Amino acid sequence: MQDILSYSGNRGLSLLFDRFTKPSKTHSKNNFKLEVEEELIRDGLAINGFVPYYQPIINSYTGKVMGAELLVRLVKEDGRVISPFQFIDYAEKSGLIVDITEQFLSRAFADFNKLGWAGSDKYLSINVVPEHLTSRRLFKFIRDFVNQGVINADQIKLEITERLEIDDLLGARSYLEDFYQFGITASLDDAGTGYGCFLYLQELGLTSLKIDKMFIDTITATKDTAVLNSIISLAKSLKLDIVAEGVESPNQVTYLKRRGVKAIQGYVYSHPMPVTDFIDWQTIK
Repeated sequence: MQDILSYSGNRGLSLLFDRFTKPSKTHSKNNFKLEVEEELIRDGLAINGFVPYYQPIINSYTGKVMGAELLVRLVKEDGRVISPFQFIDYAEKSGLIVDITEQFLSRAFADFNKLGWAGSDKYLSINVVPEHLTSRRLFKFIRDFVNQGVINADQIKLEITERLEIDDLLGARSYLEDFYQFGITASLDDAGTGYGCFLYLQELGLTSLKIDKMFIDTITATKDTAVLNSIISLAKSLKLDIVAEGVESPNQVTYLKRRGVKAIQGYVYSHPMPVTDFIDWQTIK
């Protein structure tokens, strides 16, 4: 009987020990996924494969182009275009997003004159994550291009995502202040979908707010637009400029236009495009 108890106890301890020391299949899969994503990113950086795609932002009253959001894509050596969904999470968590940003911004600034926007009020909108706001690296990088006369400071807008948490708001604000003093403004992206919308608006000195697609999608006959309307009212009360993204139908454009939302971005006008297609699209537009 004692032998049975001893065996049973040892086996129980062994199983318990194995449970905490042997990697689970899920854990192994996650590690493999991270390794694949890291390799994808590092290979992309090595071939200068991270490029900007342009999605136009349109004035709902005039139909004219106001600017464009820069969205990153990875173009492989064989020409295949890799969606950011395949690498962006790891890039943000690992800090490699900073290297990716510099690579695709270098391409965007090199192509800026081709857009025909020099001296205009049209702008490029750049996504910023918390990692960018832990040092002056991004500011110095952009400042160099502005100082070289490649682009005016007021033709650059930052979009700070609410999707990721900013641990040090005071520190982030101090780094943003460099941009503000230089003439570059910032917007709250993904507003209402993540961490601290009201806190970010209060503490980060933002001048505009971007309404997320999940709220735009409520503009149908069967959904309640109360939250969307509240976001628009909030932005107006704070005297913030408003951009609506993820707009896919003329009906949505009309709804937003009637509520004073001028800047519209989404498939209703265009998918994101490489620079050559965007230039052609502007000509047709």
